[in-house]
This record gives sequence, C-alpha cells and structure tokens, in this order.
Amino acid sequence: MGTQQYKAFLLRLQRNEGQPQWRATIENAQTGERIRFADQNQMLRYLLNDLTDTSPATNKPTSEVDSGEN
Repeated sequence: MGTQQYKAFLLRLQRNEGQPQWRATIENAQTGERIRFADQNQMLRYLLNDLTDTSPATNKPTSEVDSGEN
C-alpha cells in the first residue's frame, strides 16, 4: 500500500451586497497558515495547484499569505 496523504483546510467565503465575486480565505488546519484570495477563481486555482503538486516545498501561492498570528 502507498503512503496516505491528508490535507485539511478551513474555507471562509465573503461577498458584499451587490458584488458578483466571492472573496475567500483558506486556512491550513495543520499549519495555521492563512491565504486570502480576491475572488473564487484564484482560490480554486490555488487548490487545484496544491492538489496536483507532488512537491510540497515548491507550492508557493500567488495570493496574500498570513501566518495566522494576529
């Protein structure tokens, strides 16, 4: 049997009244890292890239990254 991989994210979506796009924040449940996206398309691209990337060290999002420390 191969090695099992597990990823968990908390997804938050927000849209202001009258705005067509949803803004998104993804929080990595393992690391606490937060990544903010201006729209749902950026968020989906990030997730698809993260799921197809076989090398975790090379996965660098193009969106704003927050370490989770406030």
